[in-house]
Order: sequence, then structure tokens, then C-alpha cells
Amino acid sequence: MSANSPPPSAEPAQAEMSTENAHPPPRVRTVTPRDLVHFSDTRELAAVMLDAINAHKRLYEDAKTLHGDINPNTIVIFNFDQPREGSVPPGDQSAHENRAVGALIDFDPPLQKKKA
Repeated sequence: MSANSPPPSAEPAQAEMSTENAHPPPRVRTVTPRDLVHFSDTRELAAVMLDAINAHKRLYEDAKTLHGDINPNTIVIFNFDQPREGSVPPGDQSAHENRAVGALIDFDPPLQKKKA
């Protein structure tokens, strides 16, 4: 064993790591927001609006509150790459598709009525 070589116990561990998890799944996605008026077709607009309606419904059902200012400026389209159905090899960009998702932004609580 030379002075520059790693200890013998480090070599097998590194070999296991390179074969088992060569490409761990990504935990952060790159998203690109677009204004609601920049939809690509009517199907995308309908899907984005449905996402925004479902988000508002969940906000009401789970948090018992409403978004106080829903308008075309507070509904955005997020685009991100999503793996296609089935087995996708890590790093294979041809097996990804671009998916648009609607989201609510700029949450303002609704006006509250004062009790007399």
C-alpha cells in the first residue's frame, strides 16, 4: 500500500455507491411561470383553470379560508419537466414531457365583516 492510495475500507464503499445510486432522483424541479393569458391551447387553459379551482377548493376545505383576490394576474401557469409513464432511465431527457400546471399566487385574505 503506497502513501497516496486510499485505505482499503473506502474502496468497496465507493464502488457500491457508484453502481447502486448513479443518478439519484431529483428533489428540485425547474419551473417556468407564465401569465394566464399565454396559454398554448384551449386544452391547456382548461387544465390550468381546473388546477386553480382545485387549489381554491383545497384552501377552503383544509385551511377554512378563501383567496381574497382571484383574477388573471393571480393565476399562473407553471411548466416543468415530468417523466413519462413507465420506466425512465435516469438522465434520459427524451423520456420527459413538459407539463403545465395552474397555481394561485399572491394570497390575500378576504375582507372580514365586522360584527355589530
